[in-house]
Amino acid sequence: MKHHELNIAEQLLLLGLEDRKGTLSWRASAWFDYGLAGACLAELYRIGAITVGKKGETIVVEGQPQPSSPVLAAVLEKLRETPGVSARAWAATLPNSLELVHDLAEELVRKSVLERHEGRVLFLFHRTTYPLRDATPEKDLTDAIRAAFRTTDEVPGRLASLIAIANAAAVLPPLDESIDEETRARRLAAFAQASPVASAAVEAIAEAMKAVSIASSVSMLPP
Repeated sequence: MKHHELNIAEQLLLLGLEDRKGTLSWRASAWFDYGLAGACLAELYRIGAITVGKKGETIVVEGQPQPSSPVLAAVLEKLRETPGVSARAWAATLPNSLELVHDLAEELVRKSVLERHEGRVLFLFHRTTYPLRDATPEKDLTDAIRAAFRTTDEVPGRLASLIAIANAAAVLPPLDESIDEETRARRLAAFAQASPVASAAVEAIAEAMKAVSIASSVSMLPP
């Protein structure tokens, strides 16, 4: 299976998982779930299942075929149940009602990209992990991401959205040393504009990080 046969959320999860351990990487930010939610929204936007209104609200486009992904279908149903909510707000709230990591991992198991391992932590707590089974999609994806920073050509919208969200969620693969910081920043800014939904996901993660930073600063002030 090629990386382009996976949706944006599945691709993001591949970048966020430790290949051998099958658990989230230590690099993944505390708001990785926000990134997954945003990636689901970005994929729904890409396939035409949703659009964005003038006030930033997500709008379900009725009459479109149901997404083949059960996770995307569940996200779409949530959006349909509560219309008028912004993509930024959905990125922050969807993880509260959907088990995105587990459900997306199960989809990748069905696609033979991951394996499911059942075990226990300290012989007491049950834990399911999802180590890599087929390394090809992730390798191809990493190569495509690095190439996107080297080219001056237009990057496909799906890849650009993924890169922007992966960077915000701290799971972007290391880039070639030849890519300087100015080029990296310029390309990331362009990728973040690939779709209004991807941009909203990046903003949701940035806002969460800022809120925690402010809260931490206040707690350190002397009484």
